Amino acid sequence: MNWLAIATPWLASVSLLGSPLFAYAAGPPVGYGLFLFSLACALVGLPANLWLAWRKREPSAWGRAAVSLLPLLLALATLALSIGKPMINDVATDLENPPTLRVSGQPVPFPDASKRELAVGGPKPWLTSAPVEKVQAIVMAVIANRKGWALEQTAPGRIKFVATSRIFRFKDDVVVRIEATPDGTRVDVRSRSRMGKGDMGANAKRIDELLAAARTLLPG
Repeated sequence: MNWLAIATPWLASVSLLGSPLFAYAAGPPVGYGLFLFSLACALVGLPANLWLAWRKREPSAWGRAAVSLLPLLLALATLALSIGKPMINDVATDLENPPTLRVSGQPVPFPDASKRELAVGGPKPWLTSAPVEKVQAIVMAVIANRKGWALEQTAPGRIKFVATSRIFRFKDDVVVRIEATPDGTRVDVRSRSRMGKGDMGANAKRIDELLAAARTLLPG
C-alpha cells in the first residue's frame, strides 16, 4: 500500500503535465491516453493516501492526496462543461443540405442525430447583401488571423480549413460554403470532429465565432 500511495500521485501529476507535450509531439491519441493514465493513477492514489492520512496518521499523505486531486478536478471541470451539450460531433448551419465534407475523397453523410439536436437552437447561416467574392475574402481573412485554424483548400464559393485544439491537439474539419442569393450572399458552415462522439459544443461555438467575426468586418 505504501509504495502505491507514494508512486501514483506523482505518476498522475507527471502524466497530466506531460500529456499536452505528447499530444503535440506524438498526436492527440497519445496525449489523451496519457491524460487517462493520469486519471487512473489519481483514482488509485487519492483513496490510498486518504487511508494512510486518516488511519495511519501519516502527515505527508495529505500532500500526496492533494496532488492526486489535480487530474480529477480537471476531469470534473471538463464534465461540467459538457452538461447540457448534445452528444454530437458534426454541426452545420444548413441541416437539410449541409456543406459537403470529404474524407479520403468520399463525402461524409450528415448524421441524423445532428439534425435532431440542432433543429432548435443550432447555429444559423449568415445572410448578407455583400457580393460572394467580398464575403469569401472576409471569411478567409478571419480564418488566417485565428490561431489554431489552418487553411487547407479554397475554391470559388468554398473554403476548407482545419481547427486544432490547444491542449490535446484534436483536429476538426470545417467547410464554408458561400452562395449567391437574390438578395446578396448566404454563408453556411459545417464543422466536424475527427475523434470522439461528442464535442462538448466546440463545433457549434466555432461556427458562431467564425460568422460573428466575419460580420464585424462586413456588417449587413
